[in-house]
Amino acid sequence: GYLIPHHYHSTAITMFLQRVVAFVVLLLSTAVFAESDQVERRSNEADRLFDWDECLIGHNKYGPCDVKKFPKCGEHEFICYNRRPRQDKFHADTRQPVFFIDYRNVFCYPDTWGGCSSCTPGRLCISDGRCILEENAYDC
Repeated sequence: GYLIPHHYHSTAITMFLQRVVAFVVLLLSTAVFAESDQVERRSNEADRLFDWDECLIGHNKYGPCDVKKFPKCGEHEFICYNRRPRQDKFHADTRQPVFFIDYRNVFCYPDTWGGCSSCTPGRLCISDGRCILEENAYDC
C-alpha cells in the first residue's frame, strides 16, 4: 500500500487541529461579543435618563438633572441611576412615591452584569414612566 511519511502525517494533523482550535475560538468570541452587545442594548434601553427624572440638587430640593455630574462610563460599562423613593411626594393615582436620582448613587457597572436596579427599591415601569415601589399593587 501507499505509506505517508511520518513527518507529513503529523504536520497534517497539527494543521487540522490548529484550524479546529481557530474555528472554536472564533465561534466563542462571536457568541461573547453578541451577548455583550445584547446586554449593553438591554441595559441602555432599561435604564436611561427620562424626561420625567428629577435629581436631588440640595437638601430636600429636587430639580432637573445635570448630566455633567453623572460618572463617565468606560467602553464596556453602562450607567445605572439607582433611583430612590421620595418621602414627600407621591403619584396621585396610586399613592406610590415619586422617585429621584441622587448623584451619589449613580454608578457604572460592567456589561457582564447584564443590567441593574433602575429603582432601588422597586422596579422601573417604562410604559408608565415611573418607578414602582409596591409591585403587587401595581400592574405594569
